[in-house]
Order: sequence, then C-alpha cells, then structure tokens
Amino acid sequence: MVEGLAPLELPPQHSARKSLRASAKGDSEASPPLDPPSEKPAEKSVRVLLVHPSGAYNRGAAFGIPKGEPNEGEELEVTARREVLEETGVDVRGELKSLGYIDYVKSRKRVHAWAAPMPKGAAPKCASWEIDKAEMFDLEEARKVIHKDQVPFIDRLVALLGG
Repeated sequence: MVEGLAPLELPPQHSARKSLRASAKGDSEASPPLDPPSEKPAEKSVRVLLVHPSGAYNRGAAFGIPKGEPNEGEELEVTARREVLEETGVDVRGELKSLGYIDYVKSRKRVHAWAAPMPKGAAPKCASWEIDKAEMFDLEEARKVIHKDQVPFIDRLVALLGG
C-alpha cells in the first residue's frame, strides 16, 4: 500500500487552490477511466507538485505523487496528508475530493488520489531522503513527466476543475 499527494496551484478564476493526493490500497471500488480532456488555456496556470525518487537506480525514473505506506489502522486520506508533509514539507489541511484510483501495470499496486486545497504560501522542498526533487509543473508538463500509470489523475483533476 502507498499513500501520496501532489499539491496544485490554480488560477484566480477558481474559488480554491487545489492539490492532488494519492494513496494505494487493494480493497476499493473501481474507478472508471476518464477520456483525457482537451487542453484549455487555464491549464497553463494550474500547477501540480510532483516528486522524483532519489538514488542512482531512479536517476531516469518518472516523477510521481508523493507516496508511502499507511500506518496500521491509518485512514488513506490521513496517510496521503502525512506523506506529503514528510516528503515535501507541505502541510495540507483542506477538504479532499476523490480522484479515484489507478492500478500500476507492472506491480499491480493500487494508488488512490484526491484533490484538496494547497496551503497558502506553501513552499515545497525535498524534506526526505526518499526524494531528490519536489517541483511544481503546469498540467501539460506534468502529463509528460509523471509516471505513465498516474496520468489519469491529472486528467481526472482537470475534469473535476471543469476543464
């Protein structure tokens, strides 16, 4: 099981800033895939926080949502918040909106995701040995650098935002 989060900054026309959160657990309902949305001009001003795993083995690895194992009895949403704080120093406290889940093709690991407000003034950083980069990407660039199995979370976020 893995939990994670990737905060997003939204353009002023949206009433709240959002972030993307993820967790993995094998006992949830299926999420129907969404068709990728066509790019809207506003997508250039929405930015998502993604992290890059550390270590020589991961040098060429894709970016992804911050993630980690839930503690025994810990709610997935709680783990997502904790992992983002531990990995990036961002303490997300806003309401969560479900983005469903994906299953990794190779490992079959299930990853759940949510959208939520990004804290005002948050400054993501590498706060854990597990990552060597914590960067903000616009949605177009995020789709290029995120792990291919996590791309549906970006598409679902755009749909949630009315894109």
